[in-house]
Amino acid sequence: MGCGLSSKEVKARVRIFLPELEVDSPKSLENGEGGRLIAPQEAFNRIAEAVHEAIRKMDMAKKKKLQIEELERTVRLKVAEADVFQLKAKEAKREAERLQRIAPAKTDKSKEEYTSSYLKLHLSETEAEKQYLFEKIKSQKSSRASQTSGSGDPVHILGYSKIHDLLHSYNVSSKSESQPSECHHH
Repeated sequence: MGCGLSSKEVKARVRIFLPELEVDSPKSLENGEGGRLIAPQEAFNRIAEAVHEAIRKMDMAKKKKLQIEELERTVRLKVAEADVFQLKAKEAKREAERLQRIAPAKTDKSKEEYTSSYLKLHLSETEAEKQYLFEKIKSQKSSRASQTSGSGDPVHILGYSKIHDLLHSYNVSSKSESQPSECHHH
């Protein structure tokens, strides 16, 4: 038949669609509707129509079954994709948590480095300013000493001397402290 059905299956299907025909009985060809005879060609046409209808319905059922199988495969694929995305989301969350734990330590370290650099820069600027003032006082002291030839104003000389001593003591103490110690800010 082309669809792989045995003659017994075809007869069963024909009986479903044409119950008034008795396929196995030779009388069925003699008794038509209202007792008249059915021509063999008409009987054949009815049987052929029934077989074609059965084949069409079987094809539709087969197509629907294939569609259902395709949908099931798609569902399984989407579930697998969802599992993969869920796994990736968990990995990303763990990575974010790890970075959140690292960030405060890095921030604290950066703050300490910034503070240390700032203090070192400020110290070197202060040192340069102190050196400048020290040189200026020294220069003024020598120019005054040469102008007054030792008979200068004792108050000014005493003031310059005190500033000179303070700067000198600061210079000595700052050189011993210029070895930077660890600075911890929180």
